[in-house]
Amino acid sequence: MNQQTMQSALQRAEHIFSKRPEAAQMSKISRASVGDGMRCEFKEDEWTFIADMPEPIGGTAAGPTPSTFARAALSSCLAIGYAMRAAYLGVPIRGVEVELRADVDIRGLFCGQAEVPN
Repeated sequence: MNQQTMQSALQRAEHIFSKRPEAAQMSKISRASVGDGMRCEFKEDEWTFIADMPEPIGGTAAGPTPSTFARAALSSCLAIGYAMRAAYLGVPIRGVEVELRADVDIRGLFCGQAEVPN
């Protein structure tokens, strides 16, 4: 979708939502289920994702870890938000890239089994 098409779509949505605010509100239902092991199936609407933990801590690495999905959610939300804002304002861009760095200490996963610094 080109930027002009995006701009038109965003302006149209803004107009609709200003006239009918309830059209912008929704409830979503997501389901996450773990069967055997740590493999987790997440479903929402027509989407299904698999999350798992790495083999060294008991998973099968059948999918990205939940923390990978958390970083993906944050970075993609930012990137898409910047692209939407540029389109809305008519600012030409060639693309958006967000690099997210997260310093992770997974000892907290062990529910007190390993010391976690304050």
